[in-house]
Amino acid sequence: MIIDTVYNKLHENHLCSSAYDFSTRFLGKSKGYYGVLKSRKSTPSIEVVATLETALKKTSFIYNNSKFTFFSKKHDFLCELTNEVSSYREQLTDQLLQ
Repeated sequence: MIIDTVYNKLHENHLCSSAYDFSTRFLGKSKGYYGVLKSRKSTPSIEVVATLETALKKTSFIYNNSKFTFFSKKHDFLCELTNEVSSYREQLTDQLLQ
């Protein structure tokens, strides 16, 4: 599931501190939401995926236009994640429209 991949990548790169943090800051849900998704092996709604996409995009702006390599790499990393989530959201949208 793409949500797991994004969480793991954000956590590994110290961009979210916990599943609770991920649920609230990146998914726009209650702190236990991501845990419930995982335990039920559920797929997030298109609205949650769109919220994730927007949160990643906004977070990438924090690291944009920096002369420091560390911040530039974080920006590029977040842009790549945003593109992955965007592609996934587009697939979900296409499925709904068929």
